[in-house]
Amino acid sequence: MEKAANGQDEPAKDIPDPKAAFEQKVIDQEQVDEFQSKLSKTDMLILKMRMDGSKLEDIAKATGYKTASAVKKRIDKIAAQYEQFHLLPIFASRGAFIFPRPDFLQALF
Repeated sequence: MEKAANGQDEPAKDIPDPKAAFEQKVIDQEQVDEFQSKLSKTDMLILKMRMDGSKLEDIAKATGYKTASAVKKRIDKIAAQYEQFHLLPIFASRGAFIFPRPDFLQALF
């Protein structure tokens, strides 16, 4: 049995590989970038403004939507599009549709 840092006989704990975490972050960012490249200018403006903390009412004014509710519905559609975009390539390999939303989508809600 390996000795832990405190000198006692304990099993060594798995230490996350920082290289693997970095690689996953790069892959995730590449997927986000690819998805964003497919969005319209209006959808990109909605995402940017929302991530910058703008209120739905302000986004509606800036993008030509009549109501904040319409912007919220559009954000929901963008999120659904991302989930479909993100999940389809990995569905067969992982066999599930349950994945966390990336940070840029979490910030929208």
